[in-house]
This record gives sequence, C-alpha cells and structure tokens, in this order.
Amino acid sequence: MNLFLFLISGGCDGVGALLSQFYGGSDGRTFRWEFYLSGVFGARASLALTALGLLVLPGLLQLLQTPPGVAGYAADYLRIIFLGFPAAFAYHLASGVLRAVGNTRAALFFLALSMGVNLALDWTFVARLSMGVEGAALATVLAQALAAGLPAMALATGLGWMGVVTFWTSLAYGGLKRLSHS
Repeated sequence: MNLFLFLISGGCDGVGALLSQFYGGSDGRTFRWEFYLSGVFGARASLALTALGLLVLPGLLQLLQTPPGVAGYAADYLRIIFLGFPAAFAYHLASGVLRAVGNTRAALFFLALSMGVNLALDWTFVARLSMGVEGAALATVLAQALAAGLPAMALATGLGWMGVVTFWTSLAYGGLKRLSHS
C-alpha cells in the first residue's frame, strides 16, 4: 500500500515542480496543458495501481505470511484503501498545484483539516457504528476525498481557501453532529 502511495505522491511532487516553473515563468498555456496531461495520466495510473493492488492482494498477504486470524481483516482494509487510490492521487495533484502557485498554507491546512475529519470519521464508523476495519479504511478514503475536493474547489472557484473551508466546515459539522447523535 505504502509503495503505491509513495509512487503517487512522488509523481505529483514532480509535476508540482514542473508546474511551478511554468507558473513562475508566466506561461499559463503550458501550465494548463501540463496540468491537464498530469491529471489524465495520473488518473489512469491510479486506476491501474488500484487494479494491480486488488489483483496481487491475496498473494501478497500469503507472501508476507499474514496470520490467518488477521488476513481477512487486512484484506478487507486494503481493498477499500486500494479503491481510494484515485482520491489520494487527486489530493496530491491538487495540493501540488497549490504549492506550485505559492499557496503552501492552503495545501497544509487542507491536509490538517482532512486529518481531523479522518479522526472524527474513525470514531464515528468504528466506535459508534461498529464498522471495524472497513470503517477505519472508509474513514481514510473519505478524508482523502475531502482533502482532494477542497483544494480542487479552491482552485476552480477562486473563492480562496478560507472561503472553501468556511463553506465545507459548516456543512460537514452539521452532518457529523447529526450522525454522532444517532
């Protein structure tokens, strides 16, 4: 799992370095084109990594000599995490673009916010709803999707990162509050 995530993260960091050069050189046309190509290639690569991860999962668990009592839980968790690779890619690309245009605070803030959401969802799914390892994995993937969506929305709407955060935080707080009290 980590190997695949490192590939996604490293690729997006490289793209961010290229994009920062185009942004710094005021080459908006090349910036947009390279961002588009990176998105298309990265989406396909993340889907391929998802398929590969799902395909090798049973053999990998055997190779690692995962104890039978844990293998089922590990497989359930990893299946959901592998299905979340496109969200992980989208986050890394969007935060790379934010860093490329000089907005490192927003990328860091969105990551920190998604970590808080991950904790809240872990508590809700695992402790309150008794979803076990599937709940923990689902919480991680949903937090990654949030971490991808917030910077993408900030970039697409021009609201700025605080406007996006204010909108989504108020929306999410109401939903989590209702879910926690059920």
